[in-house]
Amino acid sequence: MQGRGRPKKDAGDRKDCFIAFRATWSERRLLEKRAKAHDLKLTPYVYQMALMDPEAAPKRPERETERKKLVRGLINQLSWLGNNMNQVATVLNTTGDINHKRVKGLESLMEQIEALIREAAGLRK
Repeated sequence: MQGRGRPKKDAGDRKDCFIAFRATWSERRLLEKRAKAHDLKLTPYVYQMALMDPEAAPKRPERETERKKLVRGLINQLSWLGNNMNQVATVLNTTGDINHKRVKGLESLMEQIEALIREAAGLRK
């Protein structure tokens, strides 16, 4: 009759040495977050990282989050709005006359910017 359970590992494959180290709770949470990003549990992640050549450590690909895209779009819109406002101020200072069509366009743009800010901040109107 065969023994129960899984077969014994060869002596060279058996992990019979226990290594522990101390960390703060914030360090543990950071390690857990990084392990999760690599689809690993904490122990296998720390084990792989400790035994890995530092040059071969996995680099997390830069991914632009939706929030970053919104903020970048907001910055572009604000820059464009600033340029338009400078043009309006120049016209006002030199002629005293203002194009009402341009003012309407600026008001529309301000509404779009406010909507972007609310969306980036996670707020809804």
